[in-house]
Amino acid sequence: METKEVLQYVLEHNGITYDVRIGNKITYSEGYYVSLSRKFGKVIKLNKFCITDINKYIAHRADFLNSPDHFLGIWINQNTSIVYLDISIHIKELEPALNFAKINRQLAIWDCANKTEVKV
Repeated sequence: METKEVLQYVLEHNGITYDVRIGNKITYSEGYYVSLSRKFGKVIKLNKFCITDINKYIAHRADFLNSPDHFLGIWINQNTSIVYLDISIHIKELEPALNFAKINRQLAIWDCANKTEVKV
């Protein structure tokens, strides 16, 4: 999956978890995606979001995104028309995922089984 396909997927599905090392969308059927820290986050207005934003983010965070357990997370908040880019990890159990999110001041995590966000 090339970056232009990532952009198209995000626009059609409101988000993606993407492994830049292998160039594939990541889909776990259980567990939770949790962002590492707000310091890794980037926020962009949806009407300004483009392929260059994805490429720049990947280049800027390559040292973290090249780790086998770190993924590029992109999601759109449709209520605010804001796009969020961050580095996510997968945690199998809910309680450790919520604890990790709280420590890193995250607002929500993603429930892979139910395909929904869980507020922290």
